[in-house]
Amino acid sequence: MATANVNISIDSALKQEAETKAALDEYEEMKKNPGSYKRYESFDEALDEVFADA
Repeated sequence: MATANVNISIDSALKQEAETKAALDEYEEMKKNPGSYKRYESFDEALDEVFADA
């Protein structure tokens, strides 16, 4: 059983690593093309949009 737990942990770590890399790649893209992404004046403004779409 310990082997199964190790495999799950490794799979989880690899998935998290891929997600982290994708997020960092997206950040770099946002830095290169900031006009392509919506900006908010405040966190409240961003939350208002989230709740309006919910």
